[in-house]
Amino acid sequence: MSAVRRLVARARRDDGVSLAELLVAIMVFGIVLTVVSTTFVSLTKATAQARFIDANTRVASNGLNDLTRTIRAARTIAQPGGTEASSFTLATTEALTLTTAVNTADSVTTVPRRVTFRVEADRTLSSSTVVATPLQTDFWQFTSPATTRTLGGTVVTAASSGTPLFTYLDFTGKTLTPDA
Repeated sequence: MSAVRRLVARARRDDGVSLAELLVAIMVFGIVLTVVSTTFVSLTKATAQARFIDANTRVASNGLNDLTRTIRAARTIAQPGGTEASSFTLATTEALTLTTAVNTADSVTTVPRRVTFRVEADRTLSSSTVVATPLQTDFWQFTSPATTRTLGGTVVTAASSGTPLFTYLDFTGKTLTPDA
């Protein structure tokens, strides 16, 4: 009976964890922690990059929508003497000036506007608008101060991409040389 009591007493005694078991547990915990932290960092980077791309896409889309709407509404302006001023007055690889009927400020007044789209020195796309004032009946002049606004973020330069910001085509689809 005393032998059985000693065996039961030994079985109840807790010696703790051996050094080998402790080292294995620490290694397993380190591996799990490494996998979890790497996954968290990767997901955080991917989310930040997706937000940045989404924001840039929205800014570019808004700027191009404004540009497209203005170009589609380009119009000539009647001048005294029966002539008409060209709707496009400047066309370079990084600037475009035209006369349009689009009113981006409000929907009440429909006077002509001279709009210049330009890549600024800090490489942002901006638009500068001058509202026409009546010269005579049905004739307009552009003497009021310009209103400038930034349409988007950084624009890739023609030198770095090899493609100019603006490309012009004639009615047959042939590319025109700017500044010519």
